[in-house]
Amino acid sequence: MVYHLPNSSPLHSPQSNPISPKKLLDFLEDIATDLKDFYIEEGITKQIFSHLVHYINATAFNTLLLRKDLCTSRRGMQIQYNVSQVEQWLIENGFSEGFV
Repeated sequence: MVYHLPNSSPLHSPQSNPISPKKLLDFLEDIATDLKDFYIEEGITKQIFSHLVHYINATAFNTLLLRKDLCTSRRGMQIQYNVSQVEQWLIENGFSEGFV
C-alpha cells in the first residue's frame, strides 16, 4: 500500500492548519499495521520508521523556524507534549527510546 500526503497537508505547507497528534499517530499505526500484515521484516520496518521520524522531525523543525507565532512558551509546552505522545507510541510499538 502506498501512502501519499495531500499537497494541502501541513507536512507540505507551513501555512496550512496543523495536523493533530491523533491523526499523526493514526497514520503511523496504519503504516505499522500494513507492514505487519505484509510480513515485512523487523529491520526494514525499523528503517522505514526511522526515515518517517526523521522526515517528521525535519519538517516540524523547518516549520518552527518559519513561523514566529510558534515560538512562545505556551506553544513550546504543547509541542513538548505532542512529541512525548509520538515518543510513547514508538516505545509501545517496539522502537527504542533513543529512536526519536
